Amino acid sequence: MSSKADYTPEEWSALVRAPLLAGLSLSIADPGGPIEAAREAIAMMKVMTSPDSQAELLVAVSGEAKEMMNRRENPIGDFKPDPARAGEQILDELRGVARILRTKATADEAAAFRDWLVRTAQAAADAAKEGGFLRFGAVKVSDGEQRMLDQVAAALGGVAADPAAAVAGASSDTAAGEGEEERDQAPAGVPRVDLELCTGCGICVDVCPEVFEIGDDGFSQVIHEYGCDDAGCCEEAAEQCPEGAISIEPLQHA
Repeated sequence: MSSKADYTPEEWSALVRAPLLAGLSLSIADPGGPIEAAREAIAMMKVMTSPDSQAELLVAVSGEAKEMMNRRENPIGDFKPDPARAGEQILDELRGVARILRTKATADEAAAFRDWLVRTAQAAADAAKEGGFLRFGAVKVSDGEQRMLDQVAAALGGVAADPAAAVAGASSDTAAGEGEEERDQAPAGVPRVDLELCTGCGICVDVCPEVFEIGDDGFSQVIHEYGCDDAGCCEEAAEQCPEGAISIEPLQHA
């Protein structure tokens, strides 16, 4: 197993900023509004600071990134890409990280690290729907984001993007008919907003404008209590709320 001592200061800095850059590449590929950017950042940081591998290298890199952020230091450090070429420069940086991993890390560490970077990029892509108007016609991953995901995977050595999602996608495809039928048969429930937790960030409105809006008090409120079935977005709004202020309560049947 490799450790920080096995890398030069420059190599280590490149590893520490790599997950953040992988996530930022998706924001650059298809820039959205402030709400989309906030959701992408939250999703990216969650994966970046919580690798699902206990490989010593990933734990050490993630731990150092978290310590830097706690000290209000930017893990990107002195990496300052040209705005006009930021996407390609990030890809070049990730190619350099792949070379570092090939020469310094064990095969298992390198594979786990590359997968971690791809999952960070995928998390940013999945965090917010792109395009459309008031959510209608929007897509989970835009064409631009998918192209960047493919480029990130290629830069890192051809790692398949989001292997877990690929398995889940196959399962969801086979169960799609059942899922639609279940939604037709059973109401999704009644949405509730905990005003003690709500910060008025507006993410729920962006995700599900048919059911939520920001009230005069600056906090989210439900405008269509029994609209979850028709809207089909209440559960996603609850999942995306960074404060966990939204819940879906089962309907009480007589």
